[in-house]
Amino acid sequence: MPKASTSNEPNTPANVGEPTKVAGSAKPAEPAKPAKPAEPAKPAKPTKPAERIFTPRFVAGFAVNFILYMQYYALMVAMAGYSAMQFAAGATEGGFTASVFILGALCARLFFAGAIDKIGRGKVLIACMTGEVACTLLYLAFEHVPAIGVFIALRFLHGAFYGLSQTTVTSIVSESIPFSRKGEGVGYYMLSVTLGAALGPLLGSAFSNAGDFDALFFACIGMIAVGYFAALMVVTPGRVKRKTGKALVSAGVTQSAFAQKESIQAGDVRAGSVAGQSKAHGAQVASIDKTSGKSAAVSAAESPRSASRKRKISLSNFIEVSALPVSVAITVGYLAYGALITYINPYAVEVGLTDAAGFFFVAYSIAMFVTRPFTGRWFDSAGDKGIMTLGYACLAASMLIMGFAQNGAMLLAAAALAGVGVGSVQPNGLVLAMRGCADDRLTAANSTYFVLLDVAIGLCPILLGWIAPAFGYRTLFLVMVPVVAASYVIYMAFRRAGLIVAKGK
Repeated sequence: MPKASTSNEPNTPANVGEPTKVAGSAKPAEPAKPAKPAEPAKPAKPTKPAERIFTPRFVAGFAVNFILYMQYYALMVAMAGYSAMQFAAGATEGGFTASVFILGALCARLFFAGAIDKIGRGKVLIACMTGEVACTLLYLAFEHVPAIGVFIALRFLHGAFYGLSQTTVTSIVSESIPFSRKGEGVGYYMLSVTLGAALGPLLGSAFSNAGDFDALFFACIGMIAVGYFAALMVVTPGRVKRKTGKALVSAGVTQSAFAQKESIQAGDVRAGSVAGQSKAHGAQVASIDKTSGKSAAVSAAESPRSASRKRKISLSNFIEVSALPVSVAITVGYLAYGALITYINPYAVEVGLTDAAGFFFVAYSIAMFVTRPFTGRWFDSAGDKGIMTLGYACLAASMLIMGFAQNGAMLLAAAALAGVGVGSVQPNGLVLAMRGCADDRLTAANSTYFVLLDVAIGLCPILLGWIAPAFGYRTLFLVMVPVVAASYVIYMAFRRAGLIVAKGK
């Protein structure tokens, strides 16, 4: 019995429960609750605002680009009719009043895009949008000054302001898009082009068919005035000075140290556990600030390229060489798009599908509008190869169906495939063109890309115009299938050679 009593004592609930709770209870693990210093992992949340695409700057830039394109297309479709009415111009002169606008844009982009970053993108955008407003107002003056030569000069000047405005606002917006969502963001942004290209001709045709060109010019004045105020919103919010950062990097200062400086200046340092570290960071910041001025001078002295750029006229003054491979590759395939916009109407007459042709670009725009955001996300998550392959395949299929179209359904199917193809290749190609260049060459890369695409559209009638009279429009579109295939082969060859920066930095 004494045995039983001694054995029962340790087995009493009181004796057993308390020691084991103390030994293995979660209460001593409560020191692990200071794992709430794991809340510094919540710096993941402050970064989420930086990952937004639809910032005020993005929305304002979208509005500016949309208005620029809408006005461009509205005036483009009306110029031949206006020239015939106002100046008694023939078909050749009337056509030239339309095309000289593109010539002005090409010249401005080619010769002045390299200077935009040096002067300041904000200054250039406001100056060129002011020029846009002035040129649009001057159209009204030709009711009393019937001089077609002066009008052509005005169209050229207007095109130059348009080219620089569009290039500059695209550079500003592209830089503001988070790198991790660059493809998606550019896809959304390029919808401004799609909408402008869809609505502009409708506006221009409506006024042109009614013969009310003054009303068209007043409508364009109203549009560009809205665009001007939107441009002010583009250049105002959150200006970032990057030169200090670049100077620091060139001096050999680590990126992490510079990031610490930025976080301290932005007030991201929390009170409490981080407060003790802020002093050390402050010391680093001070040392960084002291060295930044010196490093800028040293880097300027040690960089003969930057010195020679100022003194010599070189290719880099006009184009961004790193953007050439992807631009050249996509330009070849863009001849197919040039064939579409140039020859869709005479082709429809030839095959008896004029009714369906009236909805061709509606189907094209809807397909592009719907697919561009998704193709951008695909680009960001999986890289360029898959989405570019799909884009080229859709564009080639579109040309093939165009060559054999027997009814309206086939024609609209070709339009939808062309929308998916162009909507996949063009915006993602722009991302690739800008990816391989330095920040201060972003505008030049953007300009290089669009100059070559514009050249493709301009050269299309010259390179392909002989095919239709000799063999018919069906053959012309069938010829585009191997042209698109050749563009894809060139793209992949440049990619394999490392000339296209397929992966992000």
